[in-house]
Amino acid sequence: MHGRSEIQSYKDRPTRRSFLARTLALAAGLGGGASRAAESSKPPEMTVSKTPDKVSVRYGARELCGYQLTQPFGSGISVASACYFHPLTTPGGIVVT
Repeated sequence: MHGRSEIQSYKDRPTRRSFLARTLALAAGLGGGASRAAESSKPPEMTVSKTPDKVSVRYGARELCGYQLTQPFGSGISVASACYFHPLTTPGGIVVT
């Protein structure tokens, strides 16, 4: 079994929400590691929240990205939906969208 002594049950598998949050954190360079572990014994919590306007992924107090579900008021966009990422930040916190 390729070095695994136990098979994970369905209940032990990560949810899509936690998978997305962890994947985005790794892509943003916030996956942890020895240097981050040395800084603090308890790393910031990864959270995903949804409002009627957007889905936000946060690492501690910092927003990594937001997926906009509705267009901004007065934007003049010709379609009624939004469906785009903003903000999308670099590991240094610079907004690139």
